[in-house]
Amino acid sequence: MTDWRLLVIEDDPDGQELLSRMLRYHHIQFDVVYDGETAIDLLEQQVYSGALVDLSLPGVDGWTLLNVIRNNPATADLPCVAMTAYHSAD
Repeated sequence: MTDWRLLVIEDDPDGQELLSRMLRYHHIQFDVVYDGETAIDLLEQQVYSGALVDLSLPGVDGWTLLNVIRNNPATADLPCVAMTAYHSAD
């Protein structure tokens, strides 16, 4: 795992801190961004081993970001984990 580099897309500071601590503990390199637009830009510039995607992002939400990732041949096979603290009956 020490050769992994993950992209963390999370707008909540507490969520960022939690994920950062877990990844540091496992000696996993990572970049953290706050929104989908910045994530799209970074995915065009960097090669990542995977992405942790908050579904409730401002602007380009996580669902849209995942569609962008899957529809881009350069990132279509990127392992992604979708996460959210948001819940509803729907």
